[in-house]
Amino acid sequence: FTVVTYRTSRYECVDVVAALEGATHPEGGGGGCGPAREHRDEPLEWSLGGILVGGRSYTYANGWVAPPATTVRVTLVDGRVLVDQPVDGVWIVVVLGEVDVVRIEAFGPSGEVLANAKPPSLTNIRERERELQERLLEEMEAGG
Repeated sequence: FTVVTYRTSRYECVDVVAALEGATHPEGGGGGCGPAREHRDEPLEWSLGGILVGGRSYTYANGWVAPPATTVRVTLVDGRVLVDQPVDGVWIVVVLGEVDVVRIEAFGPSGEVLANAKPPSLTNIRERERELQERLLEEMEAGG
């Protein structure tokens, strides 16, 4: 997995790109853009997504933190905790499987919590998406 950051005239973006070792092309990717750092009010920005690589599904959480954040901790629904030390404010965690992130926290140099977030359930979002796709296919097959 590789994190790519870039700026446009109005936005700053973080993308996650995934490829099998030795592959000549990436297999998947995702990410997002937001206002440039100097125009952000929040100390913690985050996004969630999923990538299919080599037939295996991965869940990722990534984003930015503002100084003086030195650590980001991501708690999964099954109790696992993933930790990253941001580089230039950018952080990422990746886990094998489709798993929900229940909390994201940014910590300062003394271990104090600077910000936290409780993301929505990706499992619920994925299930609703599957249901909508099934209904759409049924309607198309029925001539609607």
